[in-house]
Amino acid sequence: MAKHLYGILREAGQGHWSHMGLGGAQVYTVAQGGLAAAVSESPPVRPNAIPHEELVLLINSHQAVLEKIAAGSTVLPAKFGTAAKDEAELREILDKGHNELLEALEKAEGKVEHVVVGLWTDLNSQLRRIAEQEALRPSHESLAGLSQAKI
Repeated sequence: MAKHLYGILREAGQGHWSHMGLGGAQVYTVAQGGLAAAVSESPPVRPNAIPHEELVLLINSHQAVLEKIAAGSTVLPAKFGTAAKDEAELREILDKGHNELLEALEKAEGKVEHVVVGLWTDLNSQLRRIAEQEALRPSHESLAGLSQAKI
């Protein structure tokens, strides 16, 4: 069983939440050096292999856990599907990224995250339409110049 990561918070904000995570698993923290990873036991999640309806429910569950944690602590949200193989790997991640994670937590203090989800039946046509917008042309040209400069 993998450790599904919901987010990173200060160790002082750690705990067990009555809220259940993916598949009804208990959410708890793994602490290291003043930081804590909010996790639950979960089989590895492969979003591309999950039917759309089930994926939406899992993402909602992930988000609900983050909202519950954020009600009492500043949290750096993890991308849905992020996991570690065990607690030792989580502690290593917290240890190696300690300074950067603390800095990010300080910057996130008092901020609010808004989640926006968009669904299109034909994403490719929407991306083409966006790419053709005249207002974006200067950005396209500067990005094209950057990518060509690196070749």
